[in-house]
Amino acid sequence: MGRTRTGYVRFKRGKWEAWLADEYLGCEPTEQAARDLITAAIRTDAGNPKDTLRVFGEAWITRRELEARERGKARAGLIELSRWNTHVLPAPFIDKPLRSITAKAVQQWVRALQVKRSTGATYTGPRGKKAVVLEQRSRSLNRRTVANTLNLLALCFDEAMVEGLISSNPARVVKISRAAVGKHEGELVEHLTTAELESLFALPLPPRERAFFSLAVYGGLRLGELLGLRWGDVDGKRIMVRRAYNSSVKAKASVRDVPALPPVVDAVRAYRASLATPPIGGLMFAADGGSCHGPSYTMAWTDKPYRKGGEMRVREGWATKAGIAGKTFHVLRHTCGCHLLMGTWKHWTGPLEMHDVSRWLGHSSIAVTERHYSQLSKDALTNRVQRVLNATKLRKEDEGT
Repeated sequence: MGRTRTGYVRFKRGKWEAWLADEYLGCEPTEQAARDLITAAIRTDAGNPKDTLRVFGEAWITRRELEARERGKARAGLIELSRWNTHVLPAPFIDKPLRSITAKAVQQWVRALQVKRSTGATYTGPRGKKAVVLEQRSRSLNRRTVANTLNLLALCFDEAMVEGLISSNPARVVKISRAAVGKHEGELVEHLTTAELESLFALPLPPRERAFFSLAVYGGLRLGELLGLRWGDVDGKRIMVRRAYNSSVKAKASVRDVPALPPVVDAVRAYRASLATPPIGGLMFAADGGSCHGPSYTMAWTDKPYRKGGEMRVREGWATKAGIAGKTFHVLRHTCGCHLLMGTWKHWTGPLEMHDVSRWLGHSSIAVTERHYSQLSKDALTNRVQRVLNATKLRKEDEGT
């Protein structure tokens, strides 16, 4: 027997929710996709076998998303649900019985994910009335997305093992190839030029945002490290990185002291002076109530879609206002590494060595730094040699005169 209840959709927080009577099925970016989700849910109970990954996984991911909402982790639950619908549902073994899914099939699916093109939102239309359009990007999925998706599938198989549907988990023995990591090795890493930085900091940034972006650009801190920064961690000489977000740092090498450049010192002092009550301690960029922001909070760096009068609009972020739309927040960290190697900051003349930049950014090893900035390192070496040759030439000319 199929379901006889009536399904409906509703728009909430920028997405369309699909409901089947009082049962929440998930959310989608478009109304049609939400209705397709209802149709699939009705068809699921119309005689399909219950031991397939599609049927078992739908019930499991829906239950997991509801449990996350009850724990106050609604955003994390929605991210997992979106990841399941986007990457797991198109898998070739989705309609096969759980017992017949092999590790080889999962491995082939993972390899396909590593070359799959990512999708992102772009905004078109006049300012203030831009429409949200999903389009395919030129780059493939990053390794972390593939790893999170594989882990989500493994958790689903773990639940199936608990219920006695399978005896082993085929996803636990699958490894992610590192070939995709080194694919762009040697290419010039994306970063902001000096002109783009001037355009950014020429904006009428509030003191809070100016300090946030200055720490990212001139300190090279990761987003999580910025959100976990305390007032006592920044003084006139250094930035003490001891934690990330609301937990420990990414790696042991991430615990470090970063030199505080003049733009950072000035921005932090101006931010502190702008507060009604001078802070004694606590988070530097705390949310309302003093708690830590979520791990994806970027201080309105990117555009944010919202609904007004029945149509989707977009609130422009600081990147768009600075004329550098499409640049992710992580580009600010790469900007720091690139300019340190090239020696193009205005605060000193010479570039830093690769091992110094590695310590500055808190990389786990110098190999990570070389993978990202090897091309810049070659250019910096050429520039240093050229400066020595020029200086030698000038000295000889002076001696000749």
